[in-house]
Amino acid sequence: MDLPAARGVPTVAEQPLEFTRLLYMLSQDMDNLTRHADMKAQIILAINAILTATAAGQAPAWDSASGLQTIAFAFGIATLMLMIGSVYFSLRTVLPRRVPPHDSQPRNLFFYEDIAGMDERAFVQKFEAQTLPELRMAVLTQAHAKAGVAQAKFDNVRRAVGLLFAAVSLWLLGRVLSALI
Repeated sequence: MDLPAARGVPTVAEQPLEFTRLLYMLSQDMDNLTRHADMKAQIILAINAILTATAAGQAPAWDSASGLQTIAFAFGIATLMLMIGSVYFSLRTVLPRRVPPHDSQPRNLFFYEDIAGMDERAFVQKFEAQTLPELRMAVLTQAHAKAGVAQAKFDNVRRAVGLLFAAVSLWLLGRVLSALI
């Protein structure tokens, strides 16, 4: 593989970087991704609420336990369980998760919890005392942490959508069976 250093081209680590622009770009990208995942989760929650209201209003009466009626009822129960799963994963997306601190790692001065854990004077002094390599590492570490949060959020959204799709499919099948009763 033809590496840049082998060709005499400086690597990213060797280049002076304009950290304000880099921080802004990385931070905004990760923040936009997390907001996008949160918005999707909120839409899924709204669809679940609408489906719940619709399904509750159209639940078949349980007069006699005919075969089709029993199957339609089972589809209704399965739909409810799938919707509960969808709501669960949507809420896991929206609700913030606290990552336990690692005592062995130094504070990252771009992470809100580490900043809030220091008094103002100590934060300013520690931030200003950083070397450029330390600053570069802090920016990149925070971008990586935010990417992990975004990935977890989108994993939960993917699960919520899958469960919601299955719930809607079963609900529709139950409605067809109810119409045949």
